[in-house]
Parts: sequence; C-alpha cells; structure tokens
Amino acid sequence: MKKQKTPSTNSQLPNGLNDQRYLKENEEWPGIEDRLGQPRILQHHFFPDALAWIRQEKNLTDFHYLDAGCGHGNDLRAIKKELNGEGHFLGISLSRAEIVHGLEFYQERNQEDPKESLSMFGIGNLHNLHEIKVFDEKTSDFSAPESLNDETFDLIFMEAVLHASGYGHDTYEKKKESAQQILSELCRVCKKDGKLLGRIMAFSPVIPKEEQFKLLRSNNNWLFVPGLDEVIAMLTIAGFDYIQRSIRPHEKAAMPGKENLVKVSFLAEKR
Repeated sequence: MKKQKTPSTNSQLPNGLNDQRYLKENEEWPGIEDRLGQPRILQHHFFPDALAWIRQEKNLTDFHYLDAGCGHGNDLRAIKKELNGEGHFLGISLSRAEIVHGLEFYQERNQEDPKESLSMFGIGNLHNLHEIKVFDEKTSDFSAPESLNDETFDLIFMEAVLHASGYGHDTYEKKKESAQQILSELCRVCKKDGKLLGRIMAFSPVIPKEEQFKLLRSNNNWLFVPGLDEVIAMLTIAGFDYIQRSIRPHEKAAMPGKENLVKVSFLAEKR
C-alpha cells in the first residue's frame, strides 16, 4: 500500500486529532521501519544517569516504565534487557501496525514469548491516557479498555513525539497547546520523584521567532518545533521541577527550512 505524503501546506492539513491520517492505527509513520531493531534510548545523553538511579534507588519488583509513543517497541525492549527483565513495562502507540510489526520482528529473532510480549503494549493517544486499549485474548486484538492511574510510572521515555503533536493544527499556539497537553498527561501518570527522559528538536535562540515561523510555514508545517527555552518552560508548566538538558546540533539542520535546529535531550523529575 502506498503511504500518503506528509501535508506541507495549510490547505492540506487535516482537522486535528480526529483525522485518520494522524491516528494511523493501521499504518506506520513514514521512515520508522528504518529504526526497527535500533533502540535510541541507549544513545540518550542522560540514559546512563537514569539507569544508575533505577539500579541504586528502585525496587525492581515495583518498578514501572512507560514508553510514550513506543513505535515498534525498540526502546522498551532495550531497557527491559538492561534490567534483566525485572520490573513492569508498557509501551503506548497510536499505531497498532507498528506494535504488531515489532512483535513479529522480535519474536522471530529473539524468540520472545508472544503472550508476554502482547501484555507490554497498548494503543492510545498520549493526550488522554485514561482511555487506552490493551490486548484481549478473547478478541485476539488490542480491544480491552484500560485507564492509566495517576502516579503509576517511575520512568517515562519519549523520543520524537512532541513534534508530531503539531499535526492538524494551523497555528503555532494550537500546536503548542497540543504538546503541552501531552506533557501534562505524562506528568499525571508519573510518580512523585519519577523521571521523564526525552528528546525533541528545537530552534536555537539565535534565530528570531518570526523567522522560525517563516521556516515552518515553508517546510513541514505540520511539525511543532518550539524555541529552546520554551522546552524547559513547558516541562515546568506540566509539573516537572528539576530539569537537566543537553543541546546538540540536529542532523537535519543542513536541510532547507531546518536551519538552526538543535536536538534537546532532557531528564526531568516530578517533585
């Protein structure tokens, strides 16, 4: 099946989160297959710090990990392996197709137990984790309704998720509001003193905001790309008080319309 091209103009943008092109339940995001089997959490600047914190301070029998926007489940499986399978792991994705593709890939190569693997995933929208669907043996599908309770997870990982929250919104303010809602929901399900490990693309402060808007309008308008300082402010508003960040040039910064992009890795703590 030929995949749809990403909209590039306001007239082509879908109407927010109700549009099936955003939900993508039965298809995968373009380019994600290139990352199948390649976890990104292991290269995260603050992952060694997060891993040391887990091993030193957490009872793994009560340790809960959430992969927010898990895709194929590469990162979830990587941290589970680092912890020798101890703990509780859950990956949430909009795409059933990505989860199933990952299950097939890893079961074939690593001989995963199918029942155990299915229990690690759910389908849902990060804007509202009160309404997700987990696997139901009776229907052999992700059809059982589930709600994630407040203060459930010790560690949450989120890679390249917030930029996609801009999909379907034709103003920067609406894109930002959508991203803020995701951060607030992740803070809700994070335990006190729990951590959020994430990465997002952002604009360097050397470029004025009006110029940033111009670049976004002319190239990949569906993206939400905040200013560098906005990232920290949004995390604080959501309820994460202690934040470390690392800034590196973005590998796409040389592409037209993406000048002055940086990649922000952060480790935030809910107090």
